[in-house]
Amino acid sequence: LARAAPTSDAAVPSEVRLPVALPEAALLGERQELESLDAEAPVMLEQNRVLLWTAATSGTLTGFVCAPRMELDAEVTIDAWDEKTHWRHVAVMLPEAALVDPGDVIHLEVQIDLRRFPAEYRFTTYLKKAPAPGESGSSSTPQPLGTVVIKLEPPRLGEEKALD
Repeated sequence: LARAAPTSDAAVPSEVRLPVALPEAALLGERQELESLDAEAPVMLEQNRVLLWTAATSGTLTGFVCAPRMELDAEVTIDAWDEKTHWRHVAVMLPEAALVDPGDVIHLEVQIDLRRFPAEYRFTTYLKKAPAPGESGSSSTPQPLGTVVIKLEPPRLGEEKALD
């Protein structure tokens, strides 16, 4: 979940490979599992996930940041959030930025299609505004923020640079 200044450039791609890891202060919510693959089980070629975050602070939602985390066994884990790896974080940008206030619920539906190469990820986002102070517990209807489809192609030879 990314918090950043909205961009005014209409030609911004829907997916950006970030050269550095984002600091925790740039995130609006906790990390959640987007995709799961288990080497000891059949691979689910189609996966659907629903992820929810309740905003604790105000900010601007511009997209979602993804990074791999692999548990190789009970003792060995590779986490691109916590350590330097050659895998870059990928920012999936919303079509338009949205203002988020404390108590708002960010709803992300993800459809993953691993039958294709490159794999296809469909991100559909909604924002449910928290009730205004003094209103009853009923909150607003979720507002659609858009759908973004990305195809994560591996970088071409020479495009990836080692992180210092």
